[in-house]
Amino acid sequence: NVGGELRPFYVQTEQAALDLQYIYKDWLFKFEGIRKDSHFQNSYIASTAGFEYSFSNIFGGLDLGVIAEHLYDERGVGSLAAFNNHTFVGSRLALNDELSTELLVGAIFNNEEGDLNSLRVEGSRRINENWKWELEGNAFLNSKPDQLLHSFRDDDYLQFSINYYF
Repeated sequence: NVGGELRPFYVQTEQAALDLQYIYKDWLFKFEGIRKDSHFQNSYIASTAGFEYSFSNIFGGLDLGVIAEHLYDERGVGSLAAFNNHTFVGSRLALNDELSTELLVGAIFNNEEGDLNSLRVEGSRRINENWKWELEGNAFLNSKPDQLLHSFRDDDYLQFSINYYF
């Protein structure tokens, strides 16, 4: 703000990103990484890397996947990412029915302190050709005042929606 006037400020940024995914039999491996440099902020790298293993066609046709991912941002606590050295573990259940019923549950742990920081649930199922319901929930736990995640401590939610597709 100069003399009561707002002026836009655009930071020149150099950025490179890489997304990889490899599927081998019942395994899915993934990596997402970014290197970013700007005059406004020092150069840094951030990544998510993990796997999903699927147990297919169990208990009469269900698919059950187990998931593990490492969430990393080298800026640490000073990062604009709430999860900067954390591990996500979860499970995905697909009923393989006509209505595409799916459920994902998981938790995020702080690797440095061992705290459970977040619980997550996602579910969905088609009602018919045009309608589908979806459920999504997040609970944020065990954050400390110096962590970005602390600003979300009162933002737990459970959301249910019904969508129409045409």
